[in-house]
Amino acid sequence: MGIVDFREHDGLEDGDDPEAAFLMRMMIDRGHGRDAMALALAWARTRGNRCFHTSFTPGNDAAKRFYESVGMCQTGRIVEGDVEMSVNLQRPQERSRPPLLRLIQFADG
Repeated sequence: MGIVDFREHDGLEDGDDPEAAFLMRMMIDRGHGRDAMALALAWARTRGNRCFHTSFTPGNDAAKRFYESVGMCQTGRIVEGDVEMSVNLQRPQERSRPPLLRLIQFADG
């Protein structure tokens, strides 16, 4: 898993949110993705990032469904050929996702 905090990155492109964290790649064994995402979101929230972005290759419906299941939405941007998704970290987590919320609260301490 590779995450970039854009506040520590000098090479921002047009449209990049300088207050965001970006998940570059997540290559994790099946069954561990949800836990890894919860920890990544908690890491970014704890650092004060206001949103969290990632992207997926067009046609990778499994990745799209997974990111949607953790509250991410498409932003409408295409980044280096990939579809960008984002979640607002300043908004309280939805009650419809209690297992993810419990993991994030656990990771935050």
